[in-house]
Amino acid sequence: MINAALRLCLLACLLLGLPACGGGGSSGTSISISPKSLTFNAAVGQAAPAPQIVAVHFSGDGVIVGYPPGTAIPAWLMIQQQGDASASAVSFAFSVADVGVAGTYSTTVRFVTGHEDGSNLKTVDMPVTLQVVVPFDATAPAMSFGAVRKSAEVPSPSSGYSISIQGSEASWTVSASQPWLSVSPTSGRGAAAVSVKANTSDVAVGANQATVTVTDTTSGASRVFDVSLDVRAAKLVVSPQNFAFSVDSKTTSQAMTQAANFSDELGGTQTSESVNWQITSVDAAWLKATPTSGGSAPATSVSLSLVPEVVATLPNGAYQAAVTVRYDNDDASAQTVVLPVSLDLRLPSVNYVGPYLALAGKAGSLYVRGQHFADQGGPLTLIIGASSTAPIAPDSDTQLRSSYPALAAGRYPVTVNSASGLQRGQAELVTVAEPAYAYASIPVAGIRSRLIYDAERQMLWAVNQPDSGLERYQYQGGGWTTLPEFILAGLTDAAVAPDGKRLVMTTRNAIQTADLTADVLIAQEKLSNPDPFCGGYFNQLAALNDGKFFIVFDLADCSGFTPSYLYDDVDGTLVSNTYFDGYLYNGLAAASRDGSRVYAGSNGVSPAQSVFFMNALNNSISTGSASANLSGVSVSGTASKVVLQNADVYSGSLSLLGHVPGGGVALASNNGARAFVYVQDDKGNAAIEVYDLNGTLTPGAVYPLLKRIALADQASVSFNTYTIKMASSLDDKTVFVAGDQRILVVPIN
Repeated sequence: MINAALRLCLLACLLLGLPACGGGGSSGTSISISPKSLTFNAAVGQAAPAPQIVAVHFSGDGVIVGYPPGTAIPAWLMIQQQGDASASAVSFAFSVADVGVAGTYSTTVRFVTGHEDGSNLKTVDMPVTLQVVVPFDATAPAMSFGAVRKSAEVPSPSSGYSISIQGSEASWTVSASQPWLSVSPTSGRGAAAVSVKANTSDVAVGANQATVTVTDTTSGASRVFDVSLDVRAAKLVVSPQNFAFSVDSKTTSQAMTQAANFSDELGGTQTSESVNWQITSVDAAWLKATPTSGGSAPATSVSLSLVPEVVATLPNGAYQAAVTVRYDNDDASAQTVVLPVSLDLRLPSVNYVGPYLALAGKAGSLYVRGQHFADQGGPLTLIIGASSTAPIAPDSDTQLRSSYPALAAGRYPVTVNSASGLQRGQAELVTVAEPAYAYASIPVAGIRSRLIYDAERQMLWAVNQPDSGLERYQYQGGGWTTLPEFILAGLTDAAVAPDGKRLVMTTRNAIQTADLTADVLIAQEKLSNPDPFCGGYFNQLAALNDGKFFIVFDLADCSGFTPSYLYDDVDGTLVSNTYFDGYLYNGLAAASRDGSRVYAGSNGVSPAQSVFFMNALNNSISTGSASANLSGVSVSGTASKVVLQNADVYSGSLSLLGHVPGGGVALASNNGARAFVYVQDDKGNAAIEVYDLNGTLTPGAVYPLLKRIALADQASVSFNTYTIKMASSLDDKTVFVAGDQRILVVPIN
């Protein structure tokens, strides 16, 4: 054995490359090794190669192992002495500690012997090599092909699949077990990609199986991959796969039909493979399909068409439908294809005309309210009955204005023309020939808060708040008949809807409607009081021409400003008007007969508040020069004249024009040309004074008096403007006056 001193000396000589250490000693040292070199072969990811033994024969005092100067110590190599050294031989085991990544790694190991004093050193060097290779392997995804019987197309996926081969030293071959599989390339060396594709030559219908084998001739290893080919009968193919209709005024009747091509995966070219199909359902009444059955070879064109008479009844909006098609082929029966169909309906729709009532035999003008008037671009043609107007430029998307010729008494549907011929809307212009009403005195009791003349039904409606009753007086056989009073608890006001088909009523805590086309009047609650705090209640109604109603909301147990509301009779919603413009204190409101404007104001406020008007076009609120503690308001039929406080005459924009004498109750005529003033003194004399609102003003800016009609009866026991309510006929030839004693029917000659 080499003692510790000698080992350190020899190691220093070895590492420093010195020829000798120490001062002399005996001669005759030698060293030899077997084998002369080592090579290790390893593969990435596999176990390290087996250790190798190096036998060292020497003449000296011992052997040590190390690395020549300048040689890096390799981390991959381990050296371990085998037992104790004999007098002339020792063995060392060389092994690989870490295979690592692929590549060739080399180092040199030095064996050293000598005498104890470090003299007569002898060395021998041995090269050691580690070769790490990538082992053979092959991987592939699941390979499944599909094909259609008698199709000229290659099975899908047409691009096929790829087998990935690894192995830096691999020498491989690839083979397929069935002729309908092709592989390329079929042999090679090293890493590669092999393409696998299928064909339908001599392949039976159904599921076909095959394998692809990759073999490494170097290692003898192989990999086997399963491949399937499903050959099936042709399926039904419908194109396009979904359909979208967009209908507006410019849509032609031809554009209301779209074609669907019913074919198959063979393009309808193989009659023997024809697929029988049947349309089993179309789940929307606005859509139809023709024909409803057929075959796919040759292809069949199916028309998907909108049903005009149904589309014409639909509200504008978006709709969805589905067409379900059932088909059978050799693979399966009762297979289905569902075709989604959408409809974007944006037809101009006439909802209301204002006023909806007109005089037979007399031309006039009206507001037309609805939807999608402006988004079509350009003028629209209005159809009134069987007549068409000249093109009209809309005021907005919801309003246009039109004149109409003299028409005989009747009902005239009002619609907007479209390229498709579809005319949407249920609005009607109703023309009536009013009778020449004779003077009449109808006895009543109590105070009426509203008097409505219904020219369509030749009826007077009177709201009797104390009795919670709606009084009805029907003109029949040349006279007036009192009908049973309609009782509705807490009734505060009533108004006829702008189409004349419903009566809208307020009670203290609800809004209710009744169908005027029904034989029996039945109230249906639409919504309840939004804020009953402090006795808040619905008090008054004023109808706009777009189906909305201006509502005055008051307080019974407190005082203060309250919001006014807009009730939408179309969708049943209630919204508060703009703060603070739409707020009222003991409010009062009235609308023009054409529903274009509502005028409202407060009472009991100091200073007096501005009177405002709401424009039905956009529900905006505006004020003019008028300020008043409002106790009376009357609006002409077209809002050309407004009479405030039963004396002051304003324009529709609330600019002061003149006056009529005070002391009575004033009613603006429908045509705006006159004012009817009911007067009554304490001696039992009553009269209606008629003032010319187009005449030259007299001193004091008072309009001239046209006539004074003395009345045989008084409307009220004791005259008070609060007890009198007035209305006039469409032709302004009759004035109706309701008091706490009588309702008077007064001809104006």
